[in-house]
Amino acid sequence: GVIKRRTGECQPYDERKVYASVYAACYVIRRSDPDSVQIAGMVAKKISGFVNGKKKITSHTIHRLVVRELRKHDKYAAFMYDTHKDIS
Repeated sequence: GVIKRRTGECQPYDERKVYASVYAACYVIRRSDPDSVQIAGMVAKKISGFVNGKKKITSHTIHRLVVRELRKHDKYAAFMYDTHKDIS
């Protein structure tokens, strides 16, 4: 899928960016490294599955999906991800 950024720029979806930002949110709230790796992997795969079915999607939609999915694993990490867009 193609991601439309807030700036209007379009770029290919990159699962690694989702993984890295989710990992960072988990790490910041002091989840263990194995937990952070596992949660980031599960969330990134789930988001990739959703995005790969779309031709174009906004970065805002991806952000909301990540928050919703991450909240299932750790509400504090989800809050950190949602409120600190520059942690990764």
